[in-house]
Amino acid sequence: MKKNFIIILIGIIFIFGLGIFFYSQSDFTYLAIIKGSIHSTTSNASLTTFHTTRKDTIVISANSTIEQGSLTITLTDESGAVITDIDVDTNYSELIQVKKNKDYKLLVSYQDFIGDYEIKCK
Repeated sequence: MKKNFIIILIGIIFIFGLGIFFYSQSDFTYLAIIKGSIHSTTSNASLTTFHTTRKDTIVISANSTIEQGSLTITLTDESGAVITDIDVDTNYSELIQVKKNKDYKLLVSYQDFIGDYEIKCK
């Protein structure tokens, strides 16, 4: 009886640990995600905002493929000051210093664009 209880307890702890691992790898842990796949010539913009609480650094990763047109990705703070312009048409990752308890905007804009993009902030 005691042996069965220990086996069940170990199984529960293992499943709980596995759940934490998969949650940490999921999109739920990101501050912001913008992605798109444009198949015909389009001009538009996508904007998302996020709030930093306990972090003083964030990681921005971007992956894009430009078949035609131009793509710009910009991170700004709540006053509109540009924090960084993100390099496009590459696999990009950068660690960026931010202030705690502030709002930030991630803007993706494109002109006469065909291609794919995905930007994540963590």
